[in-house]
Amino acid sequence: MVESVEIVIKRVIANELDLDWEQINDTDDFVADLGADSVDSSLIISSINSYYNLSITFEQASEFKIVSDLIGWVTERIE
Repeated sequence: MVESVEIVIKRVIANELDLDWEQINDTDDFVADLGADSVDSSLIISSINSYYNLSITFEQASEFKIVSDLIGWVTERIE
């Protein structure tokens, strides 16, 4: 079974931030709601780049404020 982009990204975020992926909402702010710092963000982006064979730059990543920003960006590039 192939997992959706949303689930994969939420699992990656949860793994890096030690959270339950099912508790992560599309509207969660990476910093304010999830407590991610720059190191966490780097690890999340690196994992997603590896999983999907993408090249999200850290400059691009800084534009992702909420979870759905990242989900949308990845979805547009792999589908």
